Amino acid sequence: MGSWRDAEIERFVESLVPRVQAGQIAVAQITDAYLAAYTDSPAAGVIDLSNTRGGVTLEEVYHRPATQLYTELSNGKPFNAALDIATARLLGLIATDLQLAMTHQAQASTMGGRKMYQRTLTGRENCALCTIASTQRYFVKDLMPIHPGCDCGIAPWTGEDVQIINEELLEETHGAITQKFGFTDHNARDLDLHKTSGNGKGISDYTDLIVTQTHGEYGPTLAWRNHVFTGSKGL
Repeated sequence: MGSWRDAEIERFVESLVPRVQAGQIAVAQITDAYLAAYTDSPAAGVIDLSNTRGGVTLEEVYHRPATQLYTELSNGKPFNAALDIATARLLGLIATDLQLAMTHQAQASTMGGRKMYQRTLTGRENCALCTIASTQRYFVKDLMPIHPGCDCGIAPWTGEDVQIINEELLEETHGAITQKFGFTDHNARDLDLHKTSGNGKGISDYTDLIVTQTHGEYGPTLAWRNHVFTGSKGL
């Protein structure tokens, strides 16, 4: 980037979008082959990935970091600080689009195979939402909803058909919550942000802290129970 003016932004987006699309295809190919090997079923082939954001084009998506840059500057941020924020947003958008390719391909690739799956954590650090979700069993129909920036993987679950499949990790999560808030409750009735469910009753367990909501662009998305999506604009 040179001037960060409109013409430069257009050139950048025109250059970036085909690279993101190529990355999505590569991720979809790997996902399809991986699940075919795991489920002993034929590979489904790469699906159409042109609508992974619910009708929002990648051209529109990748103008957003520039809008972020201009907004930060208009709010008085120094240029380098504003550029750092815009760059972080760009990287988050790319990571999300690659993850969306994986989740959409996974839905197509698993229909003829095993029915139970688990989320697998990747990398050295994972957010609490993904960590708690990884202790649960999922069916194909609700496999792998994501949150923006999620980098979890998937694997077939071949154990018992029980909701909690990793009691040890769930207990470690309790310990982390205790360190953070000074207390925990195995029934999750006293957690700081989630004292009750939507109907006013006490939350029964940690599975109730995580819900699948429909996001305007991402589709089925993991969220905390009190997180309400307002739509896809500007995300």
